[in-house]
Amino acid sequence: MSILTYILGWPLLAAIVLVFVPRNFRPVIRAVALLATFISMLLAVKMFCQFVTGQAGYQFEQQIPWVESLGIRSASAITSAWTA
Repeated sequence: MSILTYILGWPLLAAIVLVFVPRNFRPVIRAVALLATFISMLLAVKMFCQFVTGQAGYQFEQQIPWVESLGIRSASAITSAWTA
């Protein structure tokens, strides 16, 4: 899987977990949200450091088929589209 999936997935996973945490556990809610955000930030910094500027085409590309019989798929990628 691409690093983009993990950058988007950690906060989503944390939100799903936090749905089941009672409201009176505010320190736990804040800690889980902060941890998910921190992990996502670290992954984004890692991706930024691995990004190659000036390279044509997409980087960190990922395509996942959902319904193959209908041709439905999920695609994510990063491009360096600079205009001068």
